[in-house]
Amino acid sequence: RINRNILVKMSEKAILDPYKIHLESVRVISGSINSDPNIDKSQIVEFKTSFGVEHGVAPETNSVRFIFNVKLEAITINKEILPVNAEYKTEYIFTVENLSQFSEKKEEVVLLDTSMAATLMGIAYSTTRGIILTRTQGTLLDGVLLPVLNPKDLINNIPKP
Repeated sequence: RINRNILVKMSEKAILDPYKIHLESVRVISGSINSDPNIDKSQIVEFKTSFGVEHGVAPETNSVRFIFNVKLEAITINKEILPVNAEYKTEYIFTVENLSQFSEKKEEVVLLDTSMAATLMGIAYSTTRGIILTRTQGTLLDGVLLPVLNPKDLINNIPKP
């Protein structure tokens, strides 16, 4: 069972070794594209992007899970939202061989080192970018790219217990 409590902290306990991180599972939980057939692709000049992250840590199995939600909305040159949008929810399960060096349990809360959390979130985010790019091909959202960002910004927006 994955504990849903996670906090991020700064630490210099260990050197992050990418060879000890294993992406065990990538699963698209849901994905949808909604569009009005009367919309001309030339009306779309950008996409509004919003994110949500669910998370969990299971120290007893060295597992970390992120469920990543992305919502895209098409925007016109006048900043109006068009009836063209997409929403994707993906799950990532990682095993980190030396997770104990990057986490500690305080009462019912698992604290996870910032560098480890950001590394895992970076992998999940970049994989999500590729999934959305390929799944939107041939639609009004064709060519949409999630913005490049710092994974720590996503981590910092994880709701605290």
